[in-house]
Order: sequence, then C-alpha cells, then structure tokens
Amino acid sequence: MGSQNLDGEIKLKPYYDYIIGLEDKYHGTEKGQINGCVFGYRIVIKNEKYGIIERNLKEIIPCEYKNIIAYEDVNYMHTTIVYFIIQNFENKYSLYIPETDHLREFIWDKVYVEFLYNFIVFKQGDKYGIIKNLNQEFFLNFPVDIETVTFDSGKYFQIKNSKINKYAVFDKNLKQLTKFCFKFLVNFHEHNKVRIFDNTENNYDKLILKEKDFFEKF
Repeated sequence: MGSQNLDGEIKLKPYYDYIIGLEDKYHGTEKGQINGCVFGYRIVIKNEKYGIIERNLKEIIPCEYKNIIAYEDVNYMHTTIVYFIIQNFENKYSLYIPETDHLREFIWDKVYVEFLYNFIVFKQGDKYGIIKNLNQEFFLNFPVDIETVTFDSGKYFQIKNSKINKYAVFDKNLKQLTKFCFKFLVNFHEHNKVRIFDNTENNYDKLILKEKDFFEKF
C-alpha cells in the first residue's frame, strides 16, 4: 500500500501491507478502533508487524512489533502531544514519544492508558506505577487493578488495592489522603460534597459529607 498527495501523485511506492489512516478512525474500522490514528503520524503494517511513519513518510519505528496504539493529549495550553504504546513479541510494553524521539525500555508487563486525563498505569514485575503528563513517574507500594484507576474532578486519584479489594483517595501528586476503606468509588460532587455508596448499581447513598469532613473522617 502506497501513499498519494492531494493531486494523486504517488509519494510512496507500495511497500506496506496496510497504513492505518483517518478513514479507519472515523469510519470505525477494527484497526481504527483498536490502534487509532493521530495527526502527523501513521501506524503501518508489514508482514503482520507494526511500525510508525511520520508526515514526510520517514519510517521512525520499523515494522518489528506485535502491536502499536496511538494516543493524543491536548494539554492546558491547547497544544497536542502525540504518543504511542508499543507491544513487542515478548508481550512487553513501552512508551514512545515522537516529539522527543524517546522510546522507553520494554519492561512493562501490562499497561492501561486513561487518555481523558492523560495518565498511564503500568505493571512491571511485582511493581505498579503511574505516569502523569508523560514525564512524571510514580511507583506504588501495593498491588493495583490498573484498569480501575480514576482521576476525579481534576484533583483526586482513586486507586484500588487489589489485595484487599478496597479503594483509597490520593491527591494529584499521588500522596495518599485516606485509608483503603471504600468498596466502591466515592463521588466528589459539586458544592464540595462527597458521596459514599453502599451499592453502585442502585446508586444508594451510604453517606454524604462535606469534602473537609470527609478527609477528617477517613
């Protein structure tokens, strides 16, 4: 599969088996749903191996990997940072940021990306951690269900200790603010109210507290 400019001129002779493009993303094809597509870069496939090319069609990550997923982060200054999660054939994961041309070591066993609030949760051997804003790395001293980590109201992380199956609340710098004592996620409501649930299915309130009283109690 090659690539053309707007005039139909061939810019890249057929070389890749597939180039995941915007049509995949917006038409909801399987590759578009799973791998995504970001401005200025394309995930490419050759012989069932994945790589990345940039806007000028230069190959920046060779087609040597089991899978690649693309993400975009629009930060508070409204600039977009593109990054990729890459999986090798040993089922280890890495983070690649084209802006700095930095590919981390393939040392993660499992990874979860929360792209809405721009953080990555990873498992590395028997260690767990969180990467914020693509450059701040925090290790946690307890096992985590990585896909349950949330960031509420732009202020608080809620993280479940998978050993005891309970949540605790942390600040945005991962300082622990409460004990691990919540069966379900708590809700930081407007007007500085906190709602604690007995049952998330019927949204039954066990307790409603002012935010200040909540942190004093727990």
